[in-house]
Amino acid sequence: RFALYDSNMHQSLIAKHTMKAEGERALEKREFEPFIQPIFNLASGALVGGEALVRWRHPDKGLIPPGQFLPFFESHIREEVCCFLASMESSGIASVPLSVNISRLEFYDPHLCDNLVDLVKRYKLPPSRLRLEITESAYAEDEKMADAVARLKGLGFTILMDDFGSGYSSLNMLKDITVDILKIDMGFLARQDQSQRSESILEAIVSMARFMDLRIIAEGAETKEQV
Repeated sequence: RFALYDSNMHQSLIAKHTMKAEGERALEKREFEPFIQPIFNLASGALVGGEALVRWRHPDKGLIPPGQFLPFFESHIREEVCCFLASMESSGIASVPLSVNISRLEFYDPHLCDNLVDLVKRYKLPPSRLRLEITESAYAEDEKMADAVARLKGLGFTILMDDFGSGYSSLNMLKDITVDILKIDMGFLARQDQSQRSESILEAIVSMARFMDLRIIAEGAETKEQV
């Protein structure tokens, strides 16, 4: 590979190193805060799960968006989520499964599956309590993903395909990779008011998922009309 150098490359590198260095301090000061986005059953209205999101409450910069720091601290975030679930269990508070993200790059780590198993064992949680979200684009880019996903399912983890419909969705991909839950990209709901076509596509996806015995989560359902 080769690239034409410009000064932005250097600034980007400095910013990454600075972020990582500050992040180490932030870990010690516990500045990373989990936020739980709830998942409801539309038929019953019951709370059935949640997605763990994280924000960095920096003492000087305020809330830092996750895109700037997540690549460095994904494993720590999963640790915090398991700690949160375990603390609820020990306090006798009923909890629901929480989902966390697994990035495409993490699948190149041969110890990923073992590390996830060790994590839930350390906090005495069944694997089904920690749901694993993998983006649709990650499935599409790497055919070996199917083997890793199959192994994680075999170990008892629930697998979600995140952002379905945001990229080049392939029905063959759903045939070859056995996920448990489809998360429909929130863009479909955002476009609902503008296009009957989006609504028809959404209806087709839901029908197909039900036929394949897949559960569905629609991201971003906030208004009565969207629900």
